[in-house]
Order: sequence, then structure tokens, then C-alpha cells
Amino acid sequence: MSVSEFLAVNPWFAWSLGLILGYPLIVVVLSEILDRLERRGRPLGGPVRHLRNTTLPLLALLVFLQQMVGLPPHDTVVKVIYTFTLISVLFALVSFANVLFFAEADATSWRARVPKLLLDLSRAFFVFVGLGLVLAFVWQEDLKGLFAALGIGSLVIGLALQDTLGNLFSGIALLFEKPFTIGDTIRVGNNEGKVVEMTWRTTRIHSKGTNSIFVIPNLTLGKESIVNLTPPGNHTVLVPISFSYDDPPNLVKQVMGETAAAVPGVLTAPPPAVTTTGYGDSAINYQVAFTVANYSAQGEARNEFFSRVWYAARRHGLNIPFPIRTVYSYPMAPVTTVTEADRAYQELAAIPTLQVLPEADLRELSAGSSVRHFARNELVVSEGDRSAMLYLILAGEALLTTPDERGVEQEVVRLSRGDFIGIRQVMLGQPSSTTACALTDLVLVAISSDAAHRLLDHSPRLARDLGEIQEARRKATLQAKRSAPDNFQADGIAKQIRPAIIEKI
Repeated sequence: MSVSEFLAVNPWFAWSLGLILGYPLIVVVLSEILDRLERRGRPLGGPVRHLRNTTLPLLALLVFLQQMVGLPPHDTVVKVIYTFTLISVLFALVSFANVLFFAEADATSWRARVPKLLLDLSRAFFVFVGLGLVLAFVWQEDLKGLFAALGIGSLVIGLALQDTLGNLFSGIALLFEKPFTIGDTIRVGNNEGKVVEMTWRTTRIHSKGTNSIFVIPNLTLGKESIVNLTPPGNHTVLVPISFSYDDPPNLVKQVMGETAAAVPGVLTAPPPAVTTTGYGDSAINYQVAFTVANYSAQGEARNEFFSRVWYAARRHGLNIPFPIRTVYSYPMAPVTTVTEADRAYQELAAIPTLQVLPEADLRELSAGSSVRHFARNELVVSEGDRSAMLYLILAGEALLTTPDERGVEQEVVRLSRGDFIGIRQVMLGQPSSTTACALTDLVLVAISSDAAHRLLDHSPRLARDLGEIQEARRKATLQAKRSAPDNFQADGIAKQIRPAIIEKI
């Protein structure tokens, strides 16, 4: 008997030989593939493991029962194994498609931004279709009767699961309307954060400020007003603020506009705008509007603006009022008013450099002086400034810089308590050749040009000392202008403020 005749008489032999040789070979190949995928951390390892551990054994068992044992296709055992095999194959196909198209998608592609809800609904649809095919072709069931039963049962299920189905259909509506996508920053009611996941029931929003996850039901989300803060382009920041009725509105608008324009990150076009919004119980209300490059920059810009408002208000004599009620139950002592000149005199008298001056000269100097506050990173004097104002540092540190041949800001000298700023403008009448910026919160005495000249006329020694200081700074400025950008040796604070200096200039 020939081989062909033997196989014709015994067809089970070929299937047995294929099963004995092919099954171990396929298992070895899949195991090797799985090992490489797991070592590389690839998500494709999950579907491959399912294929090796579940789908392949079910297929082998089905071949064994039908081709070797000889069970007919209509046998119940064969139908059960056939059903589980088809379900396993369907699960493997869906898993492979999910990994290949979405799990390993590039983070910048549209596939990476597909909501989880859409993937879940797609998988559910394919599973439902697959189960219908199994019932129709394996079990020869009439699907018309099944759909009729589902139609009746859906009424009961719909009444019992109103909220759950409402969340599901609200999520589907949001998917089609697309008011936001995964990764967008949105505001829903009082909640604001980045959308990290959208399931069939809820949407999860990550709040960066509190590092919390807000879980919002889709039904609630569909009823709320959603503000999408992610669209690319400039973002306008609106800041409400109030000042005293004693402060002229036009002065307030000018000072707040200049303060906002000097904040790092605030765009010059369009320029900041300040409007009067109303008259409150204890203050005039204003709104400051300035523009930043994107929404993520608004937090830092808002914080820096609010920090600088206090210093700008103190420098220009503006008052930020607050409601207060004071009840006195004892006789009040006479209130002694400390004038700006008295305060300046107290501060000047504490400077060792000026303690050699007679009290009368200090009093005269104080009459034309005022105490001013500057925030960290604020500019005190810009290069080319012609204002003849002499500043004396009372507290804090300042940095003098000048651009080199390539336009990169280089450090000239650092100043601290007792040092002067603006010597060149007062003594020589020339514009400033350097930029003075506050390294820390800075307290200065601003001495007017007339008062400074009277001081120098009465104190030749001080005039000589200031002349020597100006000459040393001139040489340091020339040296800094010849320095290459790579030689900039300022520490972290100076490097941090350098972009603000360049932007201001």
C-alpha cells in the first residue's frame, strides 16, 4: 500500500502528525517572540501570550476532537470548544488591533489622543457581532427571536440603569461633539485640569495645582459649561484689582500698565490694558488685561504680576484698601505722622557713608528724597536712562549689567547696602551705560537731582569718592562689553534674571 493510499484510508494520521510536530514548533516560536517582546517592554507581549496560552491550545483540542477522535460538527462538545475557540480568536484579533493601532502610537499622533471610551465601545461592538455570528453559525440560533427578547428586556434595563446609560450616552455625545480631547486643559464648574482619561461612565481630569484627579460623571459633564483652555495661540489673563478713592484713576492705570508690561512672559503686542470696572464700597475697581504666549504661562505671569503690584504701589504712593472696622474702648494717644522726609532721614542717618555729614545736610538731603521698594527681578534703571536720580541701597542686592559686542548681557558689578545707583547721570549728566536690576527685594532711597547736587557741593569728600566709584564702574563696563558670551560667570540668580533684563531692554 502506497503512502497516498494509506493517508486516504487513515486521514487522521496526517492530522496527528501535523499536530505532534506543528504544535510544539509553534509554541517554541511564540515563546521566543514573547521573550523578546517582554525584554523590550513592548505591549504586544500581552496578545502574543494569549495566543500561545489560550487560542493555540483550543485550536489543537478542536483538531484533535474532530480529525482524530472523529466527533461530528454537531456534537455538543465540539460546539462548546468551537465557541470558546472563536471567542478566543476574536479577543486576540481585537487585542492585536488595539496594540498595533493605539497602544504603540506616537504620542503626537491622532491615534494616541483617541478617548478610551471610543476604544471600549469599539471592542464591545466587535465582541457583540462575534457572539452573534457564533450563535448563528455554530449553534444555529434564530437571531430574530433574540433581538425581540432584547428589545423587551431593554425597557426594564433602561429603567433600572437610567444614570448609568445616561453617562454612557453623554460620553458618546461628547465623543462626537469633541469639545475637548485627551490632553486638553478644561474648566468645568470650579474644577480645572488636564483631561487624562474618558471612560464609558466618567471623565478624569488631573489638577496640576493640587495634584488631584477629578472624576466627573459624563452625565454631569454634559450638563455643565465646558471651557477648553488648550487651543493654541496667545492667552489673555484678566486680573481684578482695587485701589483707594484717593488715588487718581489715570495714575493707577499708568502704573498697573507699566507693571504688567515689565512682567517676564507678558507679550508687548497687544500691550497690557487697564480699565475701570466700577466703584465699590471702599475702593475703585479695575481690571488688568495682559497677554501671554499660551495658557500654561498664565499662572507664573499672574503670580509675578501680583507680587510686583505691592512694590509698584509703594513706589508711587498708591493704596490698596481693604474693609476694616476698628472699635476703641480707651482714649487714644495723639497719632504722630511720620512723613516721607522723616523716614528718608532715618534711613540715611543709618548709612555709615553718610554719618560724617552734619545733621542739617542730612535733613536737607532727606527733604528731596523718598523710600522706594523694588521686587526681585524688577528693573531700577535701564541702559540709556537719562533720569538724573541718585539711588542709595538700604536693603537687598542689585546687579549692574551691560550688553557685550554680541548683545548678551554681562555682569559689571553687584551692589548691596550703602552702594549708589545712578552716579553717571547725576555727576556727568550722561545717560546710564548699564542696567540696574534687583537681585533680591530691594529698598532704596531715591534722591532727587537737586538734593544730590547740594549734597556733593557740601561734601567734596563724598563727591571724590563717588567719582572714583564711577571711574571703576566705567572700566568694569568696558571690560564687560569686550567679554564673550561664554565668559558670563554670574550665578543662578543672575542667569535667571538675564532674560527679564534683555526683554525689558
